[in-house]
Amino acid sequence: MLIIKGHNKSSDMTESQLFIVAGLIASLIGILTFAYAMFQWRRSISLSWMKAIARSKKNRKKSTRILQLLMYGAWNRLLVPKDLTVAYV
Repeated sequence: MLIIKGHNKSSDMTESQLFIVAGLIASLIGILTFAYAMFQWRRSISLSWMKAIARSKKNRKKSTRILQLLMYGAWNRLLVPKDLTVAYV
């Protein structure tokens, strides 16, 4: 190895330590960014699942309401004679 006059071994050591610290900080920032992205993705998926569940519950209520009205109409037709008209005031 060619040693240049005025070249210090301690400066090499501090440069390599600085390089290692910079690499560790960059990797830590990368890991934190990845974790944040995964958290946001999980939150988005969870929110879409909650919306889908709410939609299905809403549709279920609508369908049961329609069924109840149909059943009421069927019972009403059976119980009320056809020639009897009732005026609601």
